[in-house]
Amino acid sequence: MLALLDHSELELQRRIIGGKPPLGPGADPIERLVAFGHAKIKLMPVQGEMLIEAGEEIYQHGAYWVAVTHIEHLLKLAGKSDDSLLTAQFLMSALDPRLILRQLYLQKITLTRISRTWEQIARSVANSAE
Repeated sequence: MLALLDHSELELQRRIIGGKPPLGPGADPIERLVAFGHAKIKLMPVQGEMLIEAGEEIYQHGAYWVAVTHIEHLLKLAGKSDDSLLTAQFLMSALDPRLILRQLYLQKITLTRISRTWEQIARSVANSAE
């Protein structure tokens, strides 16, 4: 199951490392953080069920920790170094596939609205004073 996820995760990682801003290098860290969340949410209809089936194993998978480390790095670049790992994990938890698929399919909330709300939360957290 996790092998199927690797392809889309590797593609996302390539875009993060060498793609165009705002997801790739060269953009403001907060803009990159927002773009990352949008990219993860956009992948949810494709990846969500596989991530759910992977269960707790997903938290041991490298892709999860790459994502958390990326968010943590962007938070530090934005000046939010206090508890950056925990903050990154909290932001990542808002990208949980069980939550997003429930919002999308059961609550009938659009991906656009989910992305917009995630952006508001991410900006608020990244811009908050230490």
